[in-house]
Parts: sequence; C-alpha cells; structure tokens
Amino acid sequence: MRIYSESRVEPAEIDNLGHMNVRVYARKAARGTLNMASYLGLGFDRLRDDRAVVQIMDVHTRFYREQLEGAPLAVRGGVRQAGPDRIDAYMEMFNRDTGDVAATFNHGFGLFDGATRASRTIPQDVLDAAAEAMIEWPDRGRPRSLPIEPVSPVSREAAQGEGSFVRFPSYTVEAAECDGYGFMDISDAKTIALARMPIKIEMKHRVFDPDVARRVAIATMESRHVMFRVPRLGEPVVSETRHADVTAKTMVFQHWSYNEETGEPISLGLQFGIAFDLDARRSAEFPPAMREALASNKRPDIKDEAAE
Repeated sequence: MRIYSESRVEPAEIDNLGHMNVRVYARKAARGTLNMASYLGLGFDRLRDDRAVVQIMDVHTRFYREQLEGAPLAVRGGVRQAGPDRIDAYMEMFNRDTGDVAATFNHGFGLFDGATRASRTIPQDVLDAAAEAMIEWPDRGRPRSLPIEPVSPVSREAAQGEGSFVRFPSYTVEAAECDGYGFMDISDAKTIALARMPIKIEMKHRVFDPDVARRVAIATMESRHVMFRVPRLGEPVVSETRHADVTAKTMVFQHWSYNEETGEPISLGLQFGIAFDLDARRSAEFPPAMREALASNKRPDIKDEAAE
C-alpha cells in the first residue's frame, strides 16, 4: 500500500477522553484519500478547469488503537473497487513509531459538478489509474458491527414517528463552512450532526455517572457516515439522535440530519461505542444508572433501515 499523507497528533486534537478525537481520525484519513484521488488524475488543476469537485460520500471506520498527543501518523492505502460513478478506497492509519494500525477506513467517493453537485462520470484515464492501484481488502478493514451496504434515507417525519429526538442544536450553514461553489465543505469527511461540536467537551455529566466512583465514558470503535446530499450556504440543518442498541458494554448511536424547514434528508451518522474505563484505559461495563439512561432512548436498529 502506498502512503498518501503523514501528520502528528496535535494538542488541539485531543478530546475529553484524553486521546485523538474520532473526527480528527476522519479528516486525517480524508486527506489521504483526496491525495490518492489527485494521484489517480483528479488533482486541483483539473478539477478547477472542469469546475468539478471530488466528494467522499460514504465513510466506514474501524478504530483499533487510541493515539495520544505527539504520535506520528501516516495514512496508506489503495483502491478497493472502481466504476464510472464511484471509487471505493481502502485506507488505514498507522503509528509510524510502533507500526500499529490505529484505524481503517473505507471511503466511497465520486466526481461531482461544482455548481450543481450533480454526479459526473469518472474519466476513463482515472479508472485506468485506479485499476493499477487496486489492493486486497484486508480482514481488519471489513465491517464488524455496522452495515456497509447502501442505506436508504429516512424522512424526518418517519424518523420522528419512530421516536427520534433532537439531541444537537440546529444550525445554519455559514459562508466560512462552504467551498467556492457555496456548498458545505465536506472534504474533511465531517459528520454533519457533529459539525459544530467542539473536540473537547468539558461537561462532566456527559462522561461520568454520578452514582459511581469509576469514570466511564463511551469510546467509538466503529462508525459509518453516509451523505445523501451536500447542504448549501444558508441551509438550516437539524440532527435527531437515537440509540439503536444498548447492551451491558456497548451501544449504537444513529444521527439523522435534515433540512430543518423541509425535512429533506442530508446524512446519516452511525457510531458503535463501548463502555470505556478512563482510569484503566480499557473496556468496561456501563454502571447501572448510566445503562438505564442510555436504554431509555433506545430505538429500532439501523439494520432495519438498510436498503434491499
């Protein structure tokens, strides 16, 4: 596998669990995939001249090793499959000192018209280059707890009918968040529901169960983010969250994002998390009160919503 980007974990990338935040993994990996797209022939000059953009629309991630401040990282990978409408890249992030794989990523990206975001056919020379960059899909990068199959958007009305609830404050897409064409810049593979969430959340009630002495948080082990479309400048966005599954040690979040006025679906974010003992730095069981609170918001499993 070829290395497509290198970086180091910066202090601002550490979250309240004491390690690099999952959204930082996403943007570092996205940088690698976009560099690969450039290597295949979809570089800045060509995109500018063709008034086109490369967009990562589907991201599946498995997290293996927490990364601490100062860790030297690299992203390597290649093409898993390619067609005229979409290229699927496999990327993995590893620690350059230890050689340990930190996380794996499956990125589905396409070529789109900059002004309209209509899908464009990927040029043959790019597909030819992709064929030369094919790699085997290793077992460590395959999905384990979340689906990788296509997912159909669910209307906001239908989601509310299943009991979803607004968890994150709504926001309006601002100019500073947009690319030169007036669409939200998603080149860092951001999760729309978490776009305004700070990396550090200094709110103890989100991390600690008040009825126990042990410090228990939720650490994401696997995630999936599917973009149904890209929001535009001035679009009002609202995200509704539900807990699809809760066990003694694990849970699944679903984050559905919509146009707040029309209810038109924008994206779906899934997170499979484990109970994580912050002192022992290992998996644990949810304290009873914490599990009860999580289970009280349980909703249907996302597998019920997977497209046929």
